[in-house]
Amino acid sequence: MKNRRGMALPLALFVLLVVGALVGAAFWLGVADHRAGLGSLALQEALGEAERAAQVVISQWESGRLNSMAVSATSSGTVLRPDGALRATTGVRRLSSSLFLVTARGFSRSGAATQRVGVLVRLKAPRLGFRQPLLAAGPVQLGPDAQISHPTVDPLDYCGSHTQADGGSAAETGKPSYEDFATWVGRATKVVPAGRYWGVGPSYDAVGCRVDDPRNWGDPHHPASACGAYLPVVYAPGDLVVIGGIGQGVLLVAGDLTLRAGFSFQGLVLVAGELALVGVGTGVVGAVQIGSEMSGGVVAMEGRSAIEYSACALRRALASSSRGAPLRRRSWINAY
Repeated sequence: MKNRRGMALPLALFVLLVVGALVGAAFWLGVADHRAGLGSLALQEALGEAERAAQVVISQWESGRLNSMAVSATSSGTVLRPDGALRATTGVRRLSSSLFLVTARGFSRSGAATQRVGVLVRLKAPRLGFRQPLLAAGPVQLGPDAQISHPTVDPLDYCGSHTQADGGSAAETGKPSYEDFATWVGRATKVVPAGRYWGVGPSYDAVGCRVDDPRNWGDPHHPASACGAYLPVVYAPGDLVVIGGIGQGVLLVAGDLTLRAGFSFQGLVLVAGELALVGVGTGVVGAVQIGSEMSGGVVAMEGRSAIEYSACALRRALASSSRGAPLRRRSWINAY
């Protein structure tokens, strides 16, 4: 019988080597799996930050800034963590007059992962409860040369070449309803102090239209200019007197409104108190609401002042205060 005592030690060493290799492999597989799990969590965290940033842009839609952007123009922003670290970057690109692309790139807390999402957004304009030149809760006093008209042809051609004016009388469109003044105040993009204003009109700086000027309410006479695309929602918390000039968009006055010396406004005018139009060329092209169902509002028009209904002016004014809403179908994309 052969002597096998010399095989015990090599066999034991071989077994230990195999066991060590198996343990090492299991260890490195565990490390790899742990790292893969951390990477997956980082990707999910980055995706969540991107989605959150995109939804913040949409839910807090800056109508005054974004709705006045030119087609193909872009706007960017950043979202930071409480400790100052970068959480996400955002971008808004205008694709057409009513369509925007909102993008957001999110970062994980460790910075090891990033995710990018895009959302197609369409402007959703508020609906008016009336389609007539003037809706007044109180008496209307017209001078011999003043007029309130609902033309069959729209006086403006910004929305097409002399399109027919939509809407009609209350009998044609049903009983008109008053707009909620407080809701419109919440949409205001420019707040101006109550008082007297002379020569309201467009103003420019080196960048373009100077939107921070309290007397700049856009340029309805030159719609292709930088201020022609600026249609603010102007809110005055008290009585307002405007003497000469031009403006467009939406004008909200919590007190009484007096327009003099040829001041012309295109868009929607809502006045909680009384309205007075005085002078040649003074007037509103669009629609006017005075008072509410709960409180009366007197309208006094003197000289050759006028209120003329324009569906085109209203569409442009309402578009300026529109909020962004994702498309109902295929609005969201995840781009790595």
